[in-house]
Amino acid sequence: MKKLCIFLLVSLLFLLAGCCQQVKMSVHQECKTVTYTVLDDEGRKLTFSEKPQHIVSLTYGTDEILTDLVDSKRITAYSRWAGDSGISFITRDQMFKVGRKVNENLEAILALHPDLVIASSATNSDLITGLETAGLKVYIARSPKKLFRDAGKNIKFGSRCR
Repeated sequence: MKKLCIFLLVSLLFLLAGCCQQVKMSVHQECKTVTYTVLDDEGRKLTFSEKPQHIVSLTYGTDEILTDLVDSKRITAYSRWAGDSGISFITRDQMFKVGRKVNENLEAILALHPDLVIASSATNSDLITGLETAGLKVYIARSPKKLFRDAGKNIKFGSRCR
């Protein structure tokens, strides 16, 4: 009787161990298809299944932020102001490392085949519409003017809550 109980217990352990491995494998397989969603500064949702690898920045402000956030190998093009020390904090060396600048021109941007375009809320809305119509994901970052205007609203709202 003892031998039968031990045999059943060992068999049950092997069975459970096999189930655990199966569960781990299915969880691992699920990870390959996970997507994530981000909200841009306009509150629009962008969904990605992987990290963007070909990013185009259209403003000097987003050039600078992007440079601090991602490896330069993932940046396909900076804005036309990159490397201009009078306007941008992107150095000539950083600009040359990326190797391209782009104007706010639909055809020029499409020719780069980006998987993400980062624009400003001050960027021409027709350009943004054209990029999205072409199937590109466009992240809109606040322009400094709107950022300060909205910060002022938040401060007023916060003071009313006291």
